[in-house]
Amino acid sequence: MNKDFFVYILVRTLCAPLAFFPLSWIHVLGNGLGSLIFTFDRKRRKRALNNLFITIPFNSFSYKEKCRIAKGGFQNLAITCLEFFRLKRSRGKFEEILTFDNLDVALKAYEQKKGVILFAGHQANWEASFIAITTHIKGVAIGKRLKNRYFHKWIFGLREMHGGKLILPHEAMKVGLQALKDGQCLGFVGDQALPNSSYSYPLFGVRAWTSPAPALLAYRSGSAILPSMIVRDNGKYRVHFEQPIWPDLSKPLKDEVVRMMNQAMALQESNILKHPEQWMWQHNRWKQMPVNHLKKWFRHDFVSIILPKVNFDHFAAQCHALRCIFERSFITVFIPEGKTLNFPEADSLFTYAKEDDLFIDDYKTQLLIDFASVPKLSRHYKKLCCFETIDIKGIHKESHKYKHLHNNDISTELVYAFCKNTDFNKVFKVINAS
Repeated sequence: MNKDFFVYILVRTLCAPLAFFPLSWIHVLGNGLGSLIFTFDRKRRKRALNNLFITIPFNSFSYKEKCRIAKGGFQNLAITCLEFFRLKRSRGKFEEILTFDNLDVALKAYEQKKGVILFAGHQANWEASFIAITTHIKGVAIGKRLKNRYFHKWIFGLREMHGGKLILPHEAMKVGLQALKDGQCLGFVGDQALPNSSYSYPLFGVRAWTSPAPALLAYRSGSAILPSMIVRDNGKYRVHFEQPIWPDLSKPLKDEVVRMMNQAMALQESNILKHPEQWMWQHNRWKQMPVNHLKKWFRHDFVSIILPKVNFDHFAAQCHALRCIFERSFITVFIPEGKTLNFPEADSLFTYAKEDDLFIDDYKTQLLIDFASVPKLSRHYKKLCCFETIDIKGIHKESHKYKHLHNNDISTELVYAFCKNTDFNKVFKVINAS
């Protein structure tokens, strides 16, 4: 039997009873399952807490409060997944589980027959939002293809059960644009990280690379962007629409794309703040590094560098090479007291008097580069939200994998240690040219 088919049949069989459970039961189960995953899935728990620690509005929250929000995100995701097995039974009677605060706002924009881009995020049960709106207006939404083709067909079928149609991301510009020109709506989930994008927004005060596709499509079709928010409230769902954002076609495309995206992202940011525990904090939303020259396990976005007291100048000179290697990452440098560092490209600088001063509760760092090789510091950071640490010994070990290329220059070793061997020459050119 095909493995994907076996997994599909097993999951559908085991979860079949959920279709007959009331929503309140499913929410209890989801809360329990989400709590278990939060407790035992260390990697995703780290990601969720790290996201909360790097965002400025949540700096004032205590560690306990951040854990509560992160745990709520896991519970919300578990509930959303379990509800898939219940949604089919709500076909034709979605008003029993979901209501619209101001449906007239969406209908008024839709009735202008210029197309509407529904702009939402991964909040509460975002799937229910599109399924429900397609009982009132005709539209398509963008959805990624699932690896398991049996689950893909089943889930896409659920999403389309009220007449809406799903399209794949590569069809968004062509098929989505045509749908808008036909006066339909286009569903777009706009809180996914896209580090290859040319547009970024300071989401919660931190640069977040985001697809500008909603604004591009709105400008080219003359359609409105309609930001929406869905909230789980007393076991059911409420959807609220913001006022539509219309393009000003008398202004340049470039300017309008930025204006519309900034406005839509600001509304999304505000809506997440109202119910942060119902958002997907497990996603690497503030990803800065695309798939590039870095080895996968070193491709992190918040990098801390610890410079030693001994040979300080020698290692301080390597910050330039590290900035070229981690070109978009946020870099924090720890320097010994009494030393100065000429490195304007650093995002943050901290001084320390003794090694014990480095053992701080730094939940922002994802990758620690410890030139000082402080004992037990790696273990300390990995207990927090750090995914990878490396010291001088580790750098030597990584770089010595390429003995035929090796020499004693530390800058060269850094390239060999952090980068893929297919991109060595490209990185060396960047370092030498800058």
